[in-house]
Amino acid sequence: MQLRNLISKSIFMYILIPVAGAAIVSALLFNLLLTPVFIDYFTRMSTEDLKLATAIGLERCEENFLDLLSLRLSDDQMMMETMYQESLRGITQIHEQMASVHMLAVSSSGRVDASTFPDFPTGSEFLLPDVPDDVVREIKIDRQKILYNSAYFPFWRVHIVAVVPLKFISAPVQLMQQGLLLALVAISFILLLTLLITLNYAVKRPLNRVITATREISRGAFPHIESVRKDEIGKVISAINVMSHQLKENHAALERSIAEKNVLLQEIHHRVKNNLNVVVSLLHLQSDQVENHQQAKEVLNSSCDRIYSMALVHEKLYQSESFSHIDLEAYIQSIADQLFSIYRQNKTIDKIIRGRHIFIDLSVAMPCGLILNELITNSLLHAFPNQNSGKIEIIVEEQAEGNLVLTYSDNGIGIKHEPDFSTPQKTLGLSLIHILGQQLDAKVELNTHHGYWLRLSIPRQGTGRQ
Repeated sequence: MQLRNLISKSIFMYILIPVAGAAIVSALLFNLLLTPVFIDYFTRMSTEDLKLATAIGLERCEENFLDLLSLRLSDDQMMMETMYQESLRGITQIHEQMASVHMLAVSSSGRVDASTFPDFPTGSEFLLPDVPDDVVREIKIDRQKILYNSAYFPFWRVHIVAVVPLKFISAPVQLMQQGLLLALVAISFILLLTLLITLNYAVKRPLNRVITATREISRGAFPHIESVRKDEIGKVISAINVMSHQLKENHAALERSIAEKNVLLQEIHHRVKNNLNVVVSLLHLQSDQVENHQQAKEVLNSSCDRIYSMALVHEKLYQSESFSHIDLEAYIQSIADQLFSIYRQNKTIDKIIRGRHIFIDLSVAMPCGLILNELITNSLLHAFPNQNSGKIEIIVEEQAEGNLVLTYSDNGIGIKHEPDFSTPQKTLGLSLIHILGQQLDAKVELNTHHGYWLRLSIPRQGTGRQ
């Protein structure tokens, strides 16, 4: 899982890991295939060296023997010993010329008369293997593998032995393996670096431009990516450019459509408000013509107030940026100002309205406006009969669970009989509060012992708020 997360973070990892793996596999294959070749090559070279070394040793013994014969001193024991020692020196000097070959002079009894091989110094015993002369064989002596070749000189009864330990053959092979491995690593590193640089400029940077462009498109911008490439990356960039251009045109068309619909909605709300104002004006004219029926005039005026509160909703909607939600506090303020200007009757009645930044839709605003119209009208007309001052307070709150709570109160005389809003009411005003509360699926609480206090709790699904 961690490797998968590491790979998924960068496109470079999709190249780096396979290339590094290929380099390791290649190194192992080269080592497996070339090691036998190298060993065979150095074995053949050592075989030739062994044959050459024994031939040189045999030749030097013959030269000394011929010198002895030419001087006719073959019967002189001292001279023979001197020439034999000279032959031994000549045999050991071969190692100075051929460092990988160790030379031994072994008597017929197995005693080493001269040696450059540390494992068998002069005076030690050397068991001659059963190998024909001038035949190179691989033998094992004292747990050590060596290449062995020998020649016999009968006059002095000495075996000229040339050996090459196999470790001297494997050493250059290991050096070549290490050199090959280092060369392969260096080549792989250079190729990988070149590939990553190419990938950065040819793939990663263009892809980053594509990613940036798609993010800008998601934020509503429609950029154009400049590119002259014709390969797969170029085709992707071209497709992004086409998509960006089409989205830009569609976005512009959608904005034009929204603007047209906004104008239409604004015009509709404006006309509804004007038509309702015409109805209010007609009702006022009708009220002016009623001379002797005070109750009829009050009914007409109350109807005018209710229609005005409905018209006010449409006025707020076409004046706002949103044609579906209005500011509840501003709407309540407008209704209260209108009713106070009509019914305050030269009394000092304070109004307190609180409920900032609460927006509701038309389906909630209209019933709330009608309910408040009834409550404010009733307070201004009947709550302060013997008082020159008073207070009306309207508080709108939004609870944590999203419910809307509208609390209305005045400090007037209250009412004697507290109505039960769970049943239909006798008066039109109370009936409207009852019906509109049911329409909003609201819980209505009432207290009339000290003034008039009403709380309307509207559930979240009934508010339609932003």
